[in-house]
Amino acid sequence: MGPGGSGGGSGGGSGGGPAGGPAPGAGGGLRKLAAWYRRQDTSVKAALIALVGSLLASLIGLVGTLVVVMNAPDGDSSAMTESPRPFPSQSSPPAGGTAGGPDSSSEESDPPSPSPSPSRASLSPTPPSPAPTPDAPPDPPDPTLPDPPPVEPPVPAPRPAREQWSGSLTLDGSAGVRGWFLDGVPPSRAPVGDLAIRGAYEMYSNYGLAAWTGGGAATRQQCAALLNSQPGGRGLSVRVGDRACFGTEGGRVGYARVVDAPDSQTLTLGVRVWERG
Repeated sequence: MGPGGSGGGSGGGSGGGPAGGPAPGAGGGLRKLAAWYRRQDTSVKAALIALVGSLLASLIGLVGTLVVVMNAPDGDSSAMTESPRPFPSQSSPPAGGTAGGPDSSSEESDPPSPSPSPSRASLSPTPPSPAPTPDAPPDPPDPTLPDPPPVEPPVPAPRPAREQWSGSLTLDGSAGVRGWFLDGVPPSRAPVGDLAIRGAYEMYSNYGLAAWTGGGAATRQQCAALLNSQPGGRGLSVRVGDRACFGTEGGRVGYARVVDAPDSQTLTLGVRVWERG
């Protein structure tokens, strides 16, 4: 076979490759992309899927917008392209007027009065109304003072005890009658009685006897309180100047002071006996 035949055969073989099927470069690129996608992590695959989905959604929205614009009616476009209406000419006379008259000339020479612009006060925002002040709390009621306690009547002072008898007595221990009954007026002698002498310089009473050490002579109340605080006392050794309170068989209270003691068996007393309270 000659050179022309081989050249034609080779030329026909080389020229039929591209025309008979897809280019080998495009298929190789898709295979590499698929192999790269399979090697990715799940998170990367999900991100790629989301990206492709958002691109498709944007493309669909753009196509829908183009369809709406292309299908819009003619009236809308003419309304959008309509030119603004011209202002009326100032040279045309007003209706009912005569051209060239004095009124028309004055109207033509005077410019139209501008519309009043809104004042600054109307443009300024309205200040907020002040919040209502709360009502003042009501005055507290006057404090009620408690009723004063009832005034108790004063306790009357005790009446001074009435004196039944007072005088001087002698207690003689050498005689058979060594004492005195002091409930009667005047007192009477007794073997012991209400007040007597027993032993040397010893004053004795069957109905209570206690030494008085307060200042001055004792009162009936003081003697009664002293006898009640020292019940059971009967004998008391005394000297001149000593004082004592005593009780009687009839429930009376008395006071005695040793005035003299000439010997151990004789005592001279100043005595006072009060009536029963």
